[in-house]
Amino acid sequence: MDTKELFTYEEAMEYLGIKRSTLQAMMNDLDVPTQKFRYDRKRYITRFHVERMKHRREKPWEVNLPGDDQPAQEAERIRQRQKQGKPEKSVA
Repeated sequence: MDTKELFTYEEAMEYLGIKRSTLQAMMNDLDVPTQKFRYDRKRYITRFHVERMKHRREKPWEVNLPGDDQPAQEAERIRQRQKQGKPEKSVA
């Protein structure tokens, strides 16, 4: 699978070692787009996104993943406020 650029759901599940429900949850969390080709019932995920899910699965504590800039900036803002001793504002 080293040269594969597109993975079916089944191939991605096998590569990541997860079940379909976990794959779908990760895809929703990371906003992973899928590709569908005419006359083919299967949906495909790019290698980039499969590797991104693999990285997230192996190191969930790392927030700075490709495409995750906003959560990383939010986490940094919270850390800065905590250092300054300011409470986090609640959203009502």
